[in-house]
Amino acid sequence: MQAESTVEATLAKRGKRRQVKKMSKSPKVKPPIFIGSSSEGYEIAKAVTALLTPQTQPTLWKDDVFLPGSFIPETLEALTTRHYFAVFVASPDDNLTSRGQKYAAMRDNVLFECGLFMGAHGRKHALLICPDTSENKTCIQLGGYNYSYIQCRQNYQKP
Repeated sequence: MQAESTVEATLAKRGKRRQVKKMSKSPKVKPPIFIGSSSEGYEIAKAVTALLTPQTQPTLWKDDVFLPGSFIPETLEALTTRHYFAVFVASPDDNLTSRGQKYAAMRDNVLFECGLFMGAHGRKHALLICPDTSENKTCIQLGGYNYSYIQCRQNYQKP
């Protein structure tokens, strides 16, 4: 009995993914898009959400996504079934020391979540945005992955 329920759950997830894929190709329906960031990059994420609202149905990570008592990996997996696109703000919030050099770096969880969406839907469906006000070691080391810079009105400062 348990094996049957696991198979049914997997098929249900696949059905939801196909439904999301069909919605994103329809010109009449705005595609759902997830916007993620660190707490420090939240203001930039809000600005990205405002810019994307006319063309998409954005969900900002602080908008009742991670509810008390929920398990974060399961919540993230559910987000990949409801959202076919994602934008992540790679704000340089952490300090990183690599080979004796100090750098600013994005939060590990933001990079993980971006990779999770890439794994679920492909590289073309997840975008990493880096503030243009400082060098972000993680963005520099992504090699062949194209990421975008966003201009900040004020110098980005860690809170």
